[in-house]
Amino acid sequence: MEIPAGKIRCLFGTDGVRDVANRGVMTPEMALRLGRSYVLFLTEQGIPRPTLVIGRDTRRSGQMLESAIISGLTSAGAQVKSLGISPTPEVSFAIKYLHAHGGVVISASHNPAEYNGIKFLDKEGKKLSDENEASIEDYLGDNFLDDWRPTGASIGTFYEEKNVRHAYCEWLTSILSGISMEGYKCIVDCANGAATPVIKKLLQDAGLSWTLVGAEPDGLNINDGVGVMAMKHLSQLILKRGCDMGIAYDGDADRVLVTDPLGRIIDGDII
Repeated sequence: MEIPAGKIRCLFGTDGVRDVANRGVMTPEMALRLGRSYVLFLTEQGIPRPTLVIGRDTRRSGQMLESAIISGLTSAGAQVKSLGISPTPEVSFAIKYLHAHGGVVISASHNPAEYNGIKFLDKEGKKLSDENEASIEDYLGDNFLDDWRPTGASIGTFYEEKNVRHAYCEWLTSILSGISMEGYKCIVDCANGAATPVIKKLLQDAGLSWTLVGAEPDGLNINDGVGVMAMKHLSQLILKRGCDMGIAYDGDADRVLVTDPLGRIIDGDII
């Protein structure tokens, strides 16, 4: 599959590669090549057979793209640990917790369900620099990418990582050590996205009976009238139910907005 270099420059935007899933640049074929290019990039950086963590949000296309990119990663020799549905901050946590060399998040963040995206993280759980993303783009158009084919024991492995969620929730709980939320009436809007399973577990572990909205993902309703892009919905609920606070996330939970008891939106600058 030859891709002229001119066709792939500026493939990465401000937060990874995004497009309508199964169209444009967000196809399984491109996901596979991106996975191979990322491992080749790490190998050239002196990290052969890297260990990588992967997570996705709740979009229907997520499984399709995850399967493709895992094929690319393992065909290039990577050891892949999948978290399944996982918010971006949990993937970042898992990279350091599992001593991995990097990670992949499959999400289009606040965009509608038909979109999806791929972003790569470094060993610190942070998004790759523009320079490193440009290097991965360069590998996409390099003939060596197609010729470089590990075989036998050099082919990578894949397994589902089941232990991170508990550790992640314990870590989040430890941050709030000594702070009691008992007696507060709050609403949490999970945007029908990747925050849903984490928030449900946190509230259950803490014994809090907060109200959840946007917490029934079906693959097609992510960010649909809920989450940070639809704050009016949360503000109205806060006023109607007389709650103390509202918390809203986007699809992959790397963005949060809050409302006060009067339903006023508290943005990131104020936070």
